[in-house]
Amino acid sequence: VNGKLPDPEAVQQWGGLVINGFGITNKCVYDGTITYNPDGTIASDTIALPPGGECSVDAEGSAGLDESQYGGDNNDDSSGDLEYVVVKHTGAEVANGDELNGISWGAVGRGTIVDHIQMYSVYDDGMEFFGGAVNIDNYLAVYARDDSIDIDEGYSGTITNSLVIQSATDGNNCIEADGIADFANLTAQRVEEIIAQGINSRPKINHLTCIISPNGAATATHDPGAGWRLREGLFPTITNSL
Repeated sequence: VNGKLPDPEAVQQWGGLVINGFGITNKCVYDGTITYNPDGTIASDTIALPPGGECSVDAEGSAGLDESQYGGDNNDDSSGDLEYVVVKHTGAEVANGDELNGISWGAVGRGTIVDHIQMYSVYDDGMEFFGGAVNIDNYLAVYARDDSIDIDEGYSGTITNSLVIQSATDGNNCIEADGIADFANLTAQRVEEIIAQGINSRPKINHLTCIISPNGAATATHDPGAGWRLREGLFPTITNSL
């Protein structure tokens, strides 16, 4: 444009991908319990919505508009197939003021196939998981200005073979992971109920390399560069990672 090369770190040129499914999110109430083996795999999955109940959570970009919801009780649900895809220059504000991620996964189930995906130069998070159990294979995040991987609401999938590279002057956490949605607003009893039911976040992260930036408040879009932030009722399994 005007004889100049485009900015390779440009953001907010469009919104981003929002993919919604019928998986489990601990923003909803369930009967039954999920139990796990010592290696984190599911031993028994007997959880269900109460009779006559439903799970319908407003997705990213939809709050106040009631146009897009996610949630249910089926972590085996499929939202299709996403392979060899690059998502770049995202984060534009949508109608209600949300700045979208590269990809927002709303309770997407493990029946979904996701392989070889790249987030490049995104304003908010590279990928954010709101519950569900979708598995991600071969993930590359370059220049995410907020978190490259963001986990919450009871996500229990596996992320395998990932590389995160932050900009020299921007980017927050390589991983920001929370076990329970709205943790600070819940009673201690409700927190314990969610953990006892096995619907707190239990991600499995294998073969992750994070090349983080020491950027500070002077250049950070959100918060300064950092590594892994794991908190609030999270039961993670992280192996062979650097």
